[in-house]
Amino acid sequence: QRSTPESRMSQSRPSAHRLLQIDADGKIAFREGRVIVVPETLEFIRRSCIDRVNVDYGPGRAGKSDILNHLTGQELFHVARQEEAVTQGIDVTLVGTTLYVDVEGFGNELNPSPEIVGVLALLSTNLIFVARDMSTPTLTELNRILVRAHNILNSRDHPILHYVVNMDVNGVTDANFTKIFDGRPVFAEMFPAARRFCCSVPFNTMPTFASAISVLKGQLTATSAHIAGLPVSGPNYAILI
Repeated sequence: QRSTPESRMSQSRPSAHRLLQIDADGKIAFREGRVIVVPETLEFIRRSCIDRVNVDYGPGRAGKSDILNHLTGQELFHVARQEEAVTQGIDVTLVGTTLYVDVEGFGNELNPSPEIVGVLALLSTNLIFVARDMSTPTLTELNRILVRAHNILNSRDHPILHYVVNMDVNGVTDANFTKIFDGRPVFAEMFPAARRFCCSVPFNTMPTFASAISVLKGQLTATSAHIAGLPVSGPNYAILI
């Protein structure tokens, strides 16, 4: 029997699939001002049993795809040991009933509209924000993009935020995290104390790397029941996209 895109996606072994079409220049493709969703991927999502959506987001070259591979325990998302950004657009994969969404980093010159991926970041049950630090420029850009995305969506169903400091050399603490949010009232309203976590992930050559990933996995057991007013499910997530 001849294999089709849909039948290949339905096989038991998960793999990553591109959600948005990319043009010949490697940029997110648009048609009449709208991004173009890959129809086979959208149909895959629509037919899937999904009870949570974990989206990773953050600056380019922060190790987001690598973190997702460690969370799933599989090499599902492409990573490269280089300074250039790897992910273009949005990649998705289903592990069990969890949809993992790997979003290209902001600050990526290939990304013409950070608001697009900002909206997709908020269309999640868990937003895994991966960065190398908690610097003012990083937090200011995150605040700008997500507050704008919040205004576009006009929804109060926000995901749980997991701020991951990857390759942490300074030992970021919850106290640092709380202080940062206290200075950004609108952002703090979007992610109140009970709906935000901080996780420090050291260099993966250190013995505490595995335990940090384990902590993050434990945090991800908390999840939202709705995305933008709709109960979490494959068909509903396809509608939102």
